Amino acid sequence: MRKRSVGLLVIIGYKTLTALVLLGVAIAMLVITKQHLALEHWVEAVTLGSRSGVISILAEHVLQLRPRTLVFGAVVAGLYSSISAVEVIGLWQGRTWAQWLVLGAIGMGLFPELYELAKGVSPLK
Repeated sequence: MRKRSVGLLVIIGYKTLTALVLLGVAIAMLVITKQHLALEHWVEAVTLGSRSGVISILAEHVLQLRPRTLVFGAVVAGLYSSISAVEVIGLWQGRTWAQWLVLGAIGMGLFPELYELAKGVSPLK
């Protein structure tokens, strides 16, 4: 068995967690699309009509989204989850292409971040 560095194991763990979370988000978005009315009733039952809880605030925002938006979000989350899973497999096997794939994925997110910072700096940014 090949010895892997701690840094590589941390990246593999992070990418694995990312892939699993995004897969869960994609599945949840598709379920919400199909069970929109049931979700509305469930939220009403859980929150008992109160509008102050985190669940009710989040559910209100999700329920206001159009089904096409939810499906698009599910597809994007599923694709990104798949890319992360491929990165994990490649990194675990020690493939050079996986390292380049990770750098490319990080690089794609760099430009929107720089654009947002160029628009103005805030405590949240």
